[in-house]
Amino acid sequence: MKQILIAYGLVSLIAIAALSVLSYGHGAGYVYVFWHDWQLQTNLWIVFIALALLSFSLHLVWLGLKRYLSREKRKAETVFDFKSLHPYEQLAVIWLLDAGRDQQAFIQNAFAQSGLLKSIIDARLYLMQEQFPEALSALSQSNAMAFELAELQRIELFLAQEDAEQALTHLEFLNQHELSPWLKDVQTAYEACLKELWGRFAIQFPWLYLRSTQYGHLDQDVKKAWLKRLLIKFDQANYENLEDLKQRYLDLSDQIFSRSYESRNTTTSVKHHTRSVRTLLDAMVEARTCASTCNSVNATTNRA
Repeated sequence: MKQILIAYGLVSLIAIAALSVLSYGHGAGYVYVFWHDWQLQTNLWIVFIALALLSFSLHLVWLGLKRYLSREKRKAETVFDFKSLHPYEQLAVIWLLDAGRDQQAFIQNAFAQSGLLKSIIDARLYLMQEQFPEALSALSQSNAMAFELAELQRIELFLAQEDAEQALTHLEFLNQHELSPWLKDVQTAYEACLKELWGRFAIQFPWLYLRSTQYGHLDQDVKKAWLKRLLIKFDQANYENLEDLKQRYLDLSDQIFSRSYESRNTTTSVKHHTRSVRTLLDAMVEARTCASTCNSVNATTNRA
């Protein structure tokens, strides 16, 4: 449709320029049409405008009829070969069946001419094949306008490589980054994707998630899974991990213990785990205090 409007616009400009030159010093011309008992008297400009509008209207009617007949024909025909489908139909089938691994060559060819998405699609396909260096190389060549999409792919890549520090850095940056205007129409899906990546990061690296500077990334089910994962790995925690947990507990203590842990759907086991963490933290603080007191007493005795 856009190409048709551009074509009609160019032809109209050329025709207007030609009529303007020919009419200079001679007026707009005179046209007289008599047919049966009907007659029309006007000038050449009115005739030109009327013919242009009539041609444009007939063109639109012809295009609409052509598309309708083509659509009805495709409904009636029998499909025997995947390649006989229209490209957008092939992409739809691949999307519905999640068949990206099987149709990697077709997808790459379909987006080969896309300056915006070519590198993003290539990186996604490489990531599906666990070809991490190739995926990172493709992302480094991505269009700046597709920055958010490239960052989402980078985070998935770092999670697959178990590079926790890089994943956290990019997650926090993207979490506070303002979304590009052209992605506003899919903002809900974008935020859901980012939230899902936060959940994967929290489950995969439960202790490192405590270092995140912002909270509220996890939904209820993922939060429970993260707590359980944290408690399972509690014996493996080092001093810094316990300090991070203590700080998070202090930051959120009012929210955790002023209500029944977020909602009525919270299970009794998770409440028990949370209380256990609090008890362990209190014990840790008490043990550290006792140890410090003993060290001071020993030092005083040695001096004496």
